[in-house]
Amino acid sequence: MLRDYQFDIIDAIRNAHVEGDSNIVAVMPCRSGKTVCMSRLASECNDPNIAIAHRQELVSQMSLTFARNEIPHRIIAPDVVIQGITALHHERLGRSWWRPDAHTVVASVQSLKNSDVDLSKMKLWQTDECHHLVNGNTWGRVIEQMPTAYGIGWTATPIRLDKKSLKRGRGGVFDRLVTGPTMRELIGRGYITDYRIYGVPNALNMNRVKVTCGGEFDKAAAHEEVKAARITGDLVKHYERLAPDMTAVTFAVDVELAHEHAQAFKDAGMPAAVIHAKTPGAERRDVIRAVRGGSLRHVVNVDILGEGVDFPACEVVIMARPTMSYGLYVQTFCRCLTPDASNPGKVGVVIDHVGNVVRHGLVDARRTWTLDTPPKRETEKATLAIQVCGNEACMQVYESFEPCCPFCGWERLRGDGSGGRERPEMVDGDLTLYGPELLAELRGEVARIAGDACIPSHLDGRAAAGAEKQWRNRREAQTELGAVIDKWAGHWQETRGESIRALYRRFYLTFGMDTLTAMSGSAKEQREMVLRVVGDMGL
Repeated sequence: MLRDYQFDIIDAIRNAHVEGDSNIVAVMPCRSGKTVCMSRLASECNDPNIAIAHRQELVSQMSLTFARNEIPHRIIAPDVVIQGITALHHERLGRSWWRPDAHTVVASVQSLKNSDVDLSKMKLWQTDECHHLVNGNTWGRVIEQMPTAYGIGWTATPIRLDKKSLKRGRGGVFDRLVTGPTMRELIGRGYITDYRIYGVPNALNMNRVKVTCGGEFDKAAAHEEVKAARITGDLVKHYERLAPDMTAVTFAVDVELAHEHAQAFKDAGMPAAVIHAKTPGAERRDVIRAVRGGSLRHVVNVDILGEGVDFPACEVVIMARPTMSYGLYVQTFCRCLTPDASNPGKVGVVIDHVGNVVRHGLVDARRTWTLDTPPKRETEKATLAIQVCGNEACMQVYESFEPCCPFCGWERLRGDGSGGRERPEMVDGDLTLYGPELLAELRGEVARIAGDACIPSHLDGRAAAGAEKQWRNRREAQTELGAVIDKWAGHWQETRGESIRALYRRFYLTFGMDTLTAMSGSAKEQREMVLRVVGDMGL
């Protein structure tokens, strides 16, 4: 049975198709049941249709979901993969739903290149992790072979590291984007596990690591930086202190470091396994089965257990791989957020050794998605809003809007002892820490605008009228901005119970200036700020 929000997004997709848009991006958070929605749409299609993934684990997971919903389907993959998937059907469901002549097809994108499937007959295609799909790449060439089909691309993060657009005519293939609920909404309803984050102090200096033309850290340079920072020893130490005996997945830069990390766990008496792209499929399945069965607590992986993998046994994510990719960061983070019926009350734990959380922000921060690539990185604002507690006994991550750590009360003091704390940038716009002279200056200008017009005595006639008109325009803009700021503050007080001090900081870190400076700007500046504040509230 579908959940209400799954019905809603399917309806939104249908409406978009009815209104003439052929290819739709459907955005839902990780762990929200995108594959379940895919299976429902496939079951309703009486014509040839195909669901595509890009790794055998995801093809297997997709096939199992289709089988649970009793959808006969053909699998396009190497024979050994098909055998493993059908065995999984029998193991989990008591029978297989694989049918070599079924009109529904589940396939890996790579296997389609050499298959006998006539893609031109397809009337519906669906892809998981559709942010991979642009014109000219492997995905794009496959989609080109289905010119008469409707398309649905599913993803949690419709953004590419190389900043290419997903929109038709601009390098992509999609016509419209529809969105489901937010991650925080689903956490509140219990469909996604809540989490705790620990930011481990490290000596990483990613400023020394070059970024490739694709937008990611150079892997060889990242390897050297992680080695130099001696993160491996910290993995075990902090796991034992923060999440002992919990099932953990570590994400490593490469195979060499993965084996080094796993050996550190073994040396501490904790069995660990390594899986990566060249690990045989049967061995990968045996490792996952051992974790699910409870006989193995640690898996170190390289690019395997990220995107789309349903892994409810995972309780802890250990980040040992720095990334510039917001999408990869979210997928990595969310491995520990799948509810587990055998573990009621589960709370996922993320131990970040490489600064990814500070780099990208909280995974459940509100974001506005678009098919076009925004002029700035979507994560830029969120990056400003994250603080790692400086108390080494705590090390939890929280939003910088909080004046002190909500977990232990630690407060970071800024300033250099020479009056620097009076400057807005030194205290994140916290008005309670402004010096009296600065406060008097800012408040005086705000009051001057809000008061009666003060027309210079040397002006008369048309000049005086013009000055009064200019003052009135500025006062009206100030009144409008004040009302919008009050509404914005009320939203955060109602939804988060934030203090006035926290609101001052939130405003500064969100909009780049404190509230008093905003209220003392020109009429044009204040009206521009009105639009920004309204936009932040999603109105």
